[in-house]
Amino acid sequence: MRSPYALLRDLHLGAGLFAAVFVAAYALSAAQMAYRVVRPAEPEVSSRVVAIPPGVGLEARPLARWLMREHDLSGDLVEVGERRARTTLRIAGPGAVHRVEVDRGARRAEIVSERMGAVRMLLRLHETGGLGRDHWALDAWGGLLLAVSLALLALAGSGLTMWFLRHRRLRFGVPLFVGTLVAGLTLLTLVRLA
Repeated sequence: MRSPYALLRDLHLGAGLFAAVFVAAYALSAAQMAYRVVRPAEPEVSSRVVAIPPGVGLEARPLARWLMREHDLSGDLVEVGERRARTTLRIAGPGAVHRVEVDRGARRAEIVSERMGAVRMLLRLHETGGLGRDHWALDAWGGLLLAVSLALLALAGSGLTMWFLRHRRLRFGVPLFVGTLVAGLTLLTLVRLA
């Protein structure tokens, strides 16, 4: 049977290797945002006009869902604008942004799609997180970010536990560490709720 220290060491190594890939991707995209390391390729732009059948509602969210389903516009509905007989929608996904201008009177929509290159997609993923999105790929990315967050917590917890196992004489630091962690998490929660 393996020792608890060996199990913690393997957990620490696995969590660190798993999280390292995502941390490196975030570091690259942060460097790109701050310093423009690479000039991103211009997006491929295409446009088309589609007719909106009589059975489809002209409210923003149902119309966006219909466009996503029937005309392969993948992403989240991130912006809605309305003026007179026109509605504008912006649907953004990890690799494309679709701008839709709807003429409600004529029941037609003009769709302008911009397909992004790898650099722009990496920047978009840097700003995207969470679950409950309109697109499965964004939900999958949010799930991976949740797994990375848990891996980073496991990395920190296993590292501190191994350190305290190796330095038994410093166990008086455990209550100090736990108290500081609880205080920090409490403050973080209160700041997020404010």
